[in-house]
This record gives sequence, C-alpha cells and structure tokens, in this order.
Amino acid sequence: MGPPVRIIDLAHNMIRLSGKEPDVDIEVEFIGVRPGEKLHEELWSQQEDAEPTTHPKILRCAGMPVDPGWLEDELAELERLVEAGETLEVVNRLGLIVRAPRRVLAEAATPETV
Repeated sequence: MGPPVRIIDLAHNMIRLSGKEPDVDIEVEFIGVRPGEKLHEELWSQQEDAEPTTHPKILRCAGMPVDPGWLEDELAELERLVEAGETLEVVNRLGLIVRAPRRVLAEAATPETV
C-alpha cells in the first residue's frame, strides 16, 4: 500500500488549488470522527496489484480481468430483467455483478480474454 495521506495536507492543498490561502482565507476546523467514519481508505483490494509507473509518485492498479463468458451471461440476464420490468431485481443483480465479478485466473488470462 502507498504512503498515508494526511487529511490536513489534502485540505490545505485543495484550498490552495482554489486560489485561497489556508488559515487566512479559509479556516480548517477539526470536528472529530463521526460514528462509522473510516480512518483509513484502501485504494485497492487484495485481488489487485499496484505497479510502478514512469512517475515515482503514481502507481497503476491492475486487477485480474473479468471472465468474458460470465459477463455475457450476466448482461443477458440484466437485459431479460429490464425487458420484464423488474426494476428492483435489475438494481440488485447489478450490485452483485459490481461487488463480486467473476475473474479470469492468472494462468487462464490470455490476450484474447483480456
């Protein structure tokens, strides 16, 4: 995982990028953590790899490709649900597709499947 980004640094950079001066034009106020608020943000999952790029501060995140046969089947099912007017089922199915796509195994990944 990459180095942590301090929220105060992010806030100050955003203020400067908007043409203002932190703590002069815009005050940063600390209000504390709200219930359920995340303290760390993961930028990629365990199924993805972060690889270096030509820029030292930029990483490229790459995951395993989605199984094209599975995706075709899922899209066909979504089309069937849309045509049947099953709006809630479309939303549920789409959520499942996005949350847990079936991936091609590294050994099976070829230029044709990518």
